[in-house]
Amino acid sequence: MDYSAAAQNIKSANKPFETMIRDIKNLSFDGIWSGSAHDTLTNNLKTSISNANAQKDAVNSFASAIEKLQAYKNNKESIEAMREQYNSLDPEKNKSQRRTIASNITNFENTNISIKSSIQSILDSITRISSQFQLVNYVPEENYKDYIVDLDKLVNLFDSGSLSKLSDSNPSNDSLYDYYSKEQVEQKISDIKSHYTGRDAAVNCALGVIEMAAKVGKKLDYDFGGGHVEGVTGIDHVAYGTDCSSFVSWAINQGTSYPFNSMSASGLISQGKKTNYENAQKGDILVSSEHVVMIVANDPSKQEFLVAEAGNSDDGVIVKSRSYASLCGAYQARDLSSVYNS
Repeated sequence: MDYSAAAQNIKSANKPFETMIRDIKNLSFDGIWSGSAHDTLTNNLKTSISNANAQKDAVNSFASAIEKLQAYKNNKESIEAMREQYNSLDPEKNKSQRRTIASNITNFENTNISIKSSIQSILDSITRISSQFQLVNYVPEENYKDYIVDLDKLVNLFDSGSLSKLSDSNPSNDSLYDYYSKEQVEQKISDIKSHYTGRDAAVNCALGVIEMAAKVGKKLDYDFGGGHVEGVTGIDHVAYGTDCSSFVSWAINQGTSYPFNSMSASGLISQGKKTNYENAQKGDILVSSEHVVMIVANDPSKQEFLVAEAGNSDDGVIVKSRSYASLCGAYQARDLSSVYNS
């Protein structure tokens, strides 16, 4: 879809509306009515003109949002092309070139974060037609969607309290494999990684297995110390039960181009670089000396994160909102760009 052309069509269609407003302003009824009738008419006209202007401005703002979508789409396509180039280069022979490409990818991703924020600001200002905007295909192809799940539905499912932990029904052997075959779970992860890389792959793989459990009324199990091995946490550990740091280590590994070994929270706290909460992105982590969560989404305007975490033996693996205030002082935000791009 050419969003730029769509935006211009909307603006062109809005021109006659502007002409109508101008014509109404030029009408004179002074010779027809006088007194209260005239005053009532002119006041009604002023209200109509004000409403018409608001509609005109809203339509133009809507067109502006669609133009920004074109820039967002172009950047996404550029990112995909650069990732293909990055992956085609020999890691040892082309270190400098790969670092440059990785930096360019990060710049494009940051630009798209700003574009999305700008689009959202426009939508927030268009109360009359913002619902119509939801009908627009925000990104045109499957591999351009930010998330493989409906985040609102998933969060509501966790908030409802209707999900039970896998081990609650049969502590001895209840796992994700009691509802799906190992091949089905692995295929799910493979499908996600065929469309996403880096931090997008990490977050969507985490959400993918969480949603698989949720679809059968379950939450992945929390197992203190579970998943920590000499090397890489595997999908089997996730299926049977992991703790917070091994779950995050597993998710990070899905977005890296080299094996990312399982780490404790104290090990993860040294990964990447420290960043402020407002700049933290999905796929980054919030970590203390004893606990770690993966950021799924960040809303600086609400001072709130959406996170995926292996909480504790009572909660299991969950998706929930965490306010900046509840984390401040105890948790560092760690930017993992260098981990995903290495």
